[in-house]
Amino acid sequence: MKAKKQLGNIWLGPIITLGVILIIYAFNGVYPFGSNSTAFSDGLAQYVPFLAELKTKLTEGGSLFFTWHANNGMNFWAIIAYYLASPLNLIALLFDASEMDSAVTLLTIIKPVLAALTFSIFLKSKYSKNDLSVAIFSVLWATSGMFISFYYITSWFDAIIYFPLVLLFLERMMNGKSALLYSVFLGLAIVANFYIGWMICIFCVIYFVYLLISDDEVFYEGVTAPQDESEADEQSYNIFDTFKNSYLLKSMFKFGFSSLIAGGVSAIFTLPVWRALENTNKGEFEDTEITVDTVLGLLGSLIYPIKNNYSTLLTKNALFAFCGIITVILLAVYFVSKGVSKRKKLGGAFLLVALFGSIFIEAVYYLWHGFSEPAGMKIRFAFIISFVILMLAYEAFIKIETVKPWGVLIGVAFALVCVGGLIGNETISAYFVTNKNLILIAVFIVAFAVLLILLSKSKKKNVILALILVAVICENVVLNLDNVNYYDNTSTLSEAEAVEPITEIMEDGEALKFESKEKTFYDSYMYGMTYGYNALEAYASTLDGDFTLGISDIGNYGNRINSQSGNAENTPIANVLYPTKYYIDGSGNLTENQFRKVLFEENGYTYIENNYTMPFMYVVDSGFANWQQGDYPIYSQAQNAGMKAISGTDEDICYFNENTNFQFVNCESVRNYERILEAVEDEHDEDSHDHDESSWGEYYDYLESYMKNYGINFIDKSQEASVTFDSVATTDGIMYLYVETDVFTDMTVTLNGKTTDYYVYGDGTYRMYELGEVK
Repeated sequence: MKAKKQLGNIWLGPIITLGVILIIYAFNGVYPFGSNSTAFSDGLAQYVPFLAELKTKLTEGGSLFFTWHANNGMNFWAIIAYYLASPLNLIALLFDASEMDSAVTLLTIIKPVLAALTFSIFLKSKYSKNDLSVAIFSVLWATSGMFISFYYITSWFDAIIYFPLVLLFLERMMNGKSALLYSVFLGLAIVANFYIGWMICIFCVIYFVYLLISDDEVFYEGVTAPQDESEADEQSYNIFDTFKNSYLLKSMFKFGFSSLIAGGVSAIFTLPVWRALENTNKGEFEDTEITVDTVLGLLGSLIYPIKNNYSTLLTKNALFAFCGIITVILLAVYFVSKGVSKRKKLGGAFLLVALFGSIFIEAVYYLWHGFSEPAGMKIRFAFIISFVILMLAYEAFIKIETVKPWGVLIGVAFALVCVGGLIGNETISAYFVTNKNLILIAVFIVAFAVLLILLSKSKKKNVILALILVAVICENVVLNLDNVNYYDNTSTLSEAEAVEPITEIMEDGEALKFESKEKTFYDSYMYGMTYGYNALEAYASTLDGDFTLGISDIGNYGNRINSQSGNAENTPIANVLYPTKYYIDGSGNLTENQFRKVLFEENGYTYIENNYTMPFMYVVDSGFANWQQGDYPIYSQAQNAGMKAISGTDEDICYFNENTNFQFVNCESVRNYERILEAVEDEHDEDSHDHDESSWGEYYDYLESYMKNYGINFIDKSQEASVTFDSVATTDGIMYLYVETDVFTDMTVTLNGKTTDYYVYGDGTYRMYELGEVK
């Protein structure tokens, strides 16, 4: 009976976690309760097609090392190692390609449940507890900020599932037990996801030091931690004696050797990923100052779940580490509790300083993120911060009887400070500070404070624990109902019918792409994998950065931040050099011309064949090796120089049109000296990047002979702004418009009496828009 009871308590947290997630999904109409899917953003752009491709290869045969279904051919083993190493992905074999979004959604339900299970095992084993407190904190862990906000990046969470077990067996190894299980679970975490596994490896070092500082139960040969702090003296327990101790040195050797074993065994997955990542685009280092606003944002993130939206993704102020209001109170209680030893308080302080300090110390911050600036979600080790907060809060919770009511009130005061941070941070408060939310936060602060005081005094602890569990469930449901991003994939994933007519006539080696996203295929980054045809579209962290930049520089769309390419407007040059035999236009803007012919129209789509494509293997002039688009600030010059470098000829193919009659509404033209490329080298100002600001005049006069402005200054940011101008063709041909903006989102073009609306994305990346034929 006792064994069954213990087993039931361990599973209570996972069962409640499942219930909480299903309630949240049901309210939002998410599968299986509606057509919405949690295959949102990267879930749809990456995991859906990757899983579809994996299913195709496993069920129909094919190499696991390479695929032609994206990026004009790409390393698929790196995709498997980085994204698909989870055994749970075999669930995808039960779904068709057009239903793969449901497979991703199912994974987002299963993985938090397993995370709750491993965290329950951690708490039960580390603290020898098996009551309702284990269920309470396992639910808080499995529904913490990173789980709720980034559930669709499913590959992260296998490593996070193993994370508590890695630390548990690390600690057991420190206590003289076998190192085998530590090596096994650390290796599994690295294999599950190299990126998160890397962060876990870093934290293992920090946690090892924490154990040396704080663990009263670790005994070293000849140096025994005193059972009663009042009996301790400096002579009997000296830190220098500890480090001279042979058992401690043995532990350090075991830790280092076991970690290396885990890394070595997982090398079959890590080495291909590491090699692939070496060729990716690295984000630029961004210095971060410790400002009041940043500190307020970090504090505010602890008291309320921050939703994953565009603004919160791009700032270090937003920390996706919320793990319950009760833990905020208990975090302060931990440092005033008489039941927590001074050594453990010192260790806890070390953990918090190490983690929060990492946010502001740039070298450490980039170490956490693999020496690259994250493209969104700036603090990706947030799950470790949540873990530490929960661990310290749990230690305070299980010793709450040693805390006076004033200690709980100190926790309440800290929670109110965090509320002040929530209100004070401009970015976060704009989205999350409402009267409703403030009332909810206040209600839960009061409720948890009262329950903690009662728990410290009452003999009916099981009753109070049950009430706290109910409050945690209510908090999770109420605060996270609007915190889930989802997407109605019905229209997107039903586009197999749109793809089928063209794939039926495609031959081996021919590639298809989507020329425009105005009508459909909004997230069609990897649809070649989803529907099994050769494609140029690509979007993955393991893609070759030079390839992506090459696509962008020659006239196709290529995102320089996260190696996204292909599924947008491009030029005939790009279609020739990056062989695209067919494309589908959903905007209705593309017509037949000398570069292409319309095959047929069906269901509102235009199916087009490209008249000119190079074979996959071709030779270019040696001059192309040293060509860089950044050397040519005017894009028509870049196109000309690129074609000359490729072909070895000396003929212009593009001409810059004169732009006149500029009109600015609620904005003005400015010379933005900071945004110009530093490495500009041309005949007008060969060493311009070495000049001071006053020397830029001649260079900008040159630029403005082609362009009216190189930057926009807004007069009133609360009002809409616009820029209009005329463009006069200097030759017969097809007119293109090159756009780089991170503020404007809409464009209207009138050409030959026809007016067309365009969406301009506003992501700051380079886009080419084909406007039509002109005289």
